[in-house]
Amino acid sequence: MVRRFFLSLVIMCCCSIVLAQHNWRTAPHIRPPYLHVGDTVAVCNASNRAYPEKIEPGIKVLESWGLVVERATNLYDADGRYGGTEEKRAAELQRMMDSPNIKAIFMARGGYGASQLLDKISLNRMRRHPKWVIGFSDATALHIALNNAGIETIHGAMMSTLGHQEESGEALHAALFNEGYNNITIETNEDCVK
Repeated sequence: MVRRFFLSLVIMCCCSIVLAQHNWRTAPHIRPPYLHVGDTVAVCNASNRAYPEKIEPGIKVLESWGLVVERATNLYDADGRYGGTEEKRAAELQRMMDSPNIKAIFMARGGYGASQLLDKISLNRMRRHPKWVIGFSDATALHIALNNAGIETIHGAMMSTLGHQEESGEALHAALFNEGYNNITIETNEDCVK
């Protein structure tokens, strides 16, 4: 009797895993709408402490694209090495994800801390108001979670790098505004190609 129950339990678990993987792989992904001049975007600090001298040049780039930039209330906060407490960082990220007015969320910087927020936010709500989430490094945890929830994201420049790398800005602008990559020229450093 115990053996039969155990085998039934194992078979049900295996079937559940197969079905879960099948649904995840076949679920249609939601592509957020492309940006337009006049759209509101947000700069979020989900990770390490951010400094204005590193972040503001990137914000100026977004404003030069004709976007209205909303800064997280914790953008320049400090809680040890982080940009605010876990609760405050999670609340700001959730507010931005839930807002129908915000069309994209740019990560301020990387480091560590975004993975701490994953169990404190609801990714499913973002399906109602899909928007681009842009960043790399520590933001990869958010990309994986959002992609698993069926929402497309952009693994691209953050505010800490956007104002300092022109090529990254051109490529990101083309992707966000659906302009394609036909007119982008990227120069390579010959020393890096050797």
